[in-house]
Amino acid sequence: MVDVEARAANRIASLKRGLWFLGGAAILAGLAAMAVYANRFPGPLTSDHARWGQFGDYLGGVLNPVLAFLALIAILVTIALQAQELALSTQQLKNSANALVSQSESMRQQIFEGTFFQLLRLHHELVKGIDLRNPYSGETGRVGRVCFVEFYADLAHLYETTRGSAPEQTLKESMEKAYGEFYESSQTDIGHYFRNLYHIVRFVHDSEIVEKSKYTNLIRSQLSSLELALLFYNSLSSLGAEKFKPLIEQYSLLKNLNVNLLLDPQHRAFYERRAYGTLPD
Repeated sequence: MVDVEARAANRIASLKRGLWFLGGAAILAGLAAMAVYANRFPGPLTSDHARWGQFGDYLGGVLNPVLAFLALIAILVTIALQAQELALSTQQLKNSANALVSQSESMRQQIFEGTFFQLLRLHHELVKGIDLRNPYSGETGRVGRVCFVEFYADLAHLYETTRGSAPEQTLKESMEKAYGEFYESSQTDIGHYFRNLYHIVRFVHDSEIVEKSKYTNLIRSQLSSLELALLFYNSLSSLGAEKFKPLIEQYSLLKNLNVNLLLDPQHRAFYERRAYGTLPD
C-alpha cells in the first residue's frame, strides 16, 4: 500500500518536472528565434513601425506552431498530472477508510470482550453465592460449586423413583417428570444460574464476532462435570428445549460431558451428535 503511494508520488513529481521542461523549451525557442533574426539582420534597433511589424510576423510565424505544439503537450501532461493526483487522493482516502474500519473493528472487539468477561465474572460470583441451608436450623451446608454434588444426587434419586413408580413411561417422560420435580424444589438456587448461563451464550451468539466458538469454548471450560450433567437435563426440559438446546448443539457445549453421569446412557441420543463435538454422519 505504501509502495503504491510512493510510485504515484514519483509519477506526479515526474509530470511536474515535465511541465517545467516544456516551459523552458518555450523560452529557449523564443530566444533562438530572436538570435537567428539578429544574426541574419544585424544592426541597431530601428524606429520604423513597418520593420517592427515584420519582426512580429516573423516571430509569430516561427514560434506559433512550436508554442502551440508545446501547449498541447503541456495540456496533456497537466491532464495526466491531475489524474495521478486524483488517483493518489483516492488511494489515500481508501487507506484512511480502511484504517477507520480496522479501528472500529478493534474497538468493537474490545467492547465485546469487556462485556463478555464481565458476564463470566458475574457468573462466577453467582456460583460462589449458592449455598444450601438447612430449612429448619438455617445452618449453611454446601457452598458454591460443590452444591452441584447435592443437586445431582437429588435429580438422580428423583429419576430412580420415577422409573420405579411408573415403568410404563418412556425414558424421556420419566426424565422430564424427574427434572420438573427437581427444578421445582431447587429453582431458588439454580434458576438464576441457568438463566445467566443461557444469556452469556446468547450474548456471544448474537454478537458480530467472527470466532464465536473461541468464546463458547471458554464458557464450556468454566463448567464442572456435574454442571454439564445438569445443563444436559435442564436444556432437555421445557425450560431450555426451545432456546438453549439449539445453542448447546451449535457450539458443542457438551463436548466435555462425562457420559457416565447421565441418568441413563440412552439419554445421550436426545441431543444431536454435534452437541458433543462430533459431526453427524
